[in-house]
Amino acid sequence: MSTIFGEVRREVANTLYEQEKRYLEEKRGFESKIEGLEASIARLAKQLEEAKAKSPWSIPNPSCFMQSSPFYGISVPTLDESTGEIRLKPPLGRPYYVTYKGKEYVKVNRAPKVGDVINVTSATDLQRFTTQGNELAKVEKVDSDGDVWLDHIVLGASSLLCVQSKHIKDSYDAVYELVQKRITYKGKPYVEVDRDPRKGDVIHITKFDGRPVDEFRMLIENDTSLSYMDERISGELLFDFDNDEYDAVYESVNA
Repeated sequence: MSTIFGEVRREVANTLYEQEKRYLEEKRGFESKIEGLEASIARLAKQLEEAKAKSPWSIPNPSCFMQSSPFYGISVPTLDESTGEIRLKPPLGRPYYVTYKGKEYVKVNRAPKVGDVINVTSATDLQRFTTQGNELAKVEKVDSDGDVWLDHIVLGASSLLCVQSKHIKDSYDAVYELVQKRITYKGKPYVEVDRDPRKGDVIHITKFDGRPVDEFRMLIENDTSLSYMDERISGELLFDFDNDEYDAVYESVNA
């Protein structure tokens, strides 16, 4: 009987020894793999730091990220943002005409100017992440180095396009200018312009003294709050910019 128990104990001991041996071998194998992974991670981290040091992206473009700029961080809200309407995006092929904020624009083959509408295809945010897409925006300002300020943040990235930068991939693929509608007022030709009215301009008045109207009048003053018109409407000569409304401005063709 004792011999049988002795053999069983030896068998159990041998089995436990073999299991412990395999466990230690596997543990050493895992530790070796972990050390190899840690070495690889350290090597990749070093390569990444070296690449960052050599990359031109480590040098910010001062024209695009200078916080002293008066336009830094400013995004002018657009009509569609306040009403919840979706902005019109041009279909593939870039049409010859587009409509932006209720006005028609025609495609032109030149660099953008203030008042133009462009189709933005890529824009970069302050973290230098570039987003691609298609979105129309109106040009508010063009810097001397060619950077373009827009009337709203495009593609969720920025209201500034650094199109001349070698390191930032901002771009647009179409430029549109306002289709200039012409009218004749008191025998003289006028053309529509996309700006605030000035002395000598003709405006199309749509609301006056609280009532809807459809009238054209010339402004004979430069005042931006109250301006005299060249003819009365309902006995009144003063146009009130705070309460009356207009939807178009026309300047003399000979201006």
